Amino acid sequence: MLLPNEVIKKIEKNEVENISHLILRLQGQREYPIRVPLKTPTVKTIMSDIASYENFVRLWNDFPYQEMIERVSINYRYGVQGENIPAEFVVHDFKELLKLISSKNKNAVTAFIERCKTLSDIMHYDILNNLYSLYRELNLEAISNKEFSDLMICMPQLKRGLGKDYYLRAIPIEHIDTKFIEKHDKVILSILRTLSLCSEDESLEDYLEVEAKPDGFAHIRVLDDSLVERYPYMMVPSSLLLNIEPPGDNLIVVENVQSGLMLPKLKNTSVIFGCGRNLSWSKASWLKHKKQIFYWGDLDSWGYQMLCEFRENSQCSVKSMLMDRAVFNRASHTERMVHEDKSTEVKVEFLTEDEKQALAFLQGQQDNVSNTESDAASFTDIKLNRLEQEKLDEDAVISALRALALL
Repeated sequence: MLLPNEVIKKIEKNEVENISHLILRLQGQREYPIRVPLKTPTVKTIMSDIASYENFVRLWNDFPYQEMIERVSINYRYGVQGENIPAEFVVHDFKELLKLISSKNKNAVTAFIERCKTLSDIMHYDILNNLYSLYRELNLEAISNKEFSDLMICMPQLKRGLGKDYYLRAIPIEHIDTKFIEKHDKVILSILRTLSLCSEDESLEDYLEVEAKPDGFAHIRVLDDSLVERYPYMMVPSSLLLNIEPPGDNLIVVENVQSGLMLPKLKNTSVIFGCGRNLSWSKASWLKHKKQIFYWGDLDSWGYQMLCEFRENSQCSVKSMLMDRAVFNRASHTERMVHEDKSTEVKVEFLTEDEKQALAFLQGQQDNVSNTESDAASFTDIKLNRLEQEKLDEDAVISALRALALL
């Protein structure tokens, strides 16, 4: 026997709190009526618990929306009253559904519907059913009333190509700040796609035709004073390196910032450093102008993979620096090795034999931690397979630069 509160809770959970079902319900793709059998009791059930049966009948008789209850008459034995027994609960339409659910959910659903109507009016879009798919983006919990109001000021202004030759923060928008667009780019893009104003594979930046926001910055130092025309040190968006050729016949590419800063003055040489994994610029055609290119990265799987990526992208002869097996001949270096939390696959076909040996050494390293009873509960064997380039002895770096005839 299902009681009114149990039935309403079940309907609310399945038809309103389940967002996918709610969207389909609003779009008319889940048809009415909603039917819930009330598990009408058998005479055996009644006789085993008369009080529960009487409570079942009383609660349904007191239910305010009697039009939602379908009743049956049952010929019970033993003198049990069997007329007009609640048998099935039926919700005939959306209005009836709203009567049942909590005020919180009712407010959320009705507010969302009003928002869809507002969006439809402002954007002159007539297919209201399509807008209901935006429930996750436009409900009260996802976006406040003030944010929604600003969104309605923003959306009509976002025409295709509006941001051509601008960065996103600089596009010409009235009565709204461009930080709002940047903060709400996902909901804006969802609306544009729902309105069929942009395709599924387009980004908001593609639609507005704005300049790509710099994805990280690269540091450039000119290490030979005789080559300095204006600036010995600059920072530029990594993407601009495709068109910026540092002076000098020699180029050193260094993975991390601190290691790039430690390099001394070097003849006929510039260094690009701090790009990390952002090596898309390594396809720059100007790299072929350089007589010598050196790459210096961390001694771990990512460092070797970035070396491989640089070689593959540039199609140039790129020598590694301090990334061979000899680096591990120093006890001071091996003592500073740590565990690499997450390794990556390395395209070893782009490595030299010395580099392959160094990588194999890292992959085979194991620190045999003490297995005494006091340690056993806290430690297991740990693979020490990473040596950060910043941890190399400075004199080793200087010796490497001399060996490369740069110092």
